Amino acid sequence: MNNEKDFSKDKARRELEKRVKNISEDDVQEVVTKAEDIERKVRQGSILSKQLDKVRLLLMLVKDYWNGEYRNIDWFNIAVAVAALIYVLTPIDLIPDFIPVAGQMDDVAVLLVAWEFISKEVCRYAEWKAERDPTVRELFESVCF
Repeated sequence: MNNEKDFSKDKARRELEKRVKNISEDDVQEVVTKAEDIERKVRQGSILSKQLDKVRLLLMLVKDYWNGEYRNIDWFNIAVAVAALIYVLTPIDLIPDFIPVAGQMDDVAVLLVAWEFISKEVCRYAEWKAERDPTVRELFESVCF
């Protein structure tokens, strides 16, 4: 079993890349359906909660993509967002969530690697969203600047 010392950014990247290849429309729907559960888990996590604004923005993007409101993004970027969000939601992953602190570290690492891959596209989306919904402006500015 992996422990906190064994987990690295490279492992997070490999895990995310592996999961992205298998993302389907059903996974997108799962994220949309379980968005509140994902946000609640992130909000309640001591380390994970620091990524709450990014997670909220990713959830908004996935929802708008699913609903057909925003399609100015390629499938790879959606798949990365969905893979990262499902990873966060899943309690048994590289480091099971029941292990204090370390169980959140791999979730954070996967989220941050995903953010590296897609932050430019997510921020482009956030700007689009903020133009349509002024309540998103603060979130956009906190995450993208």
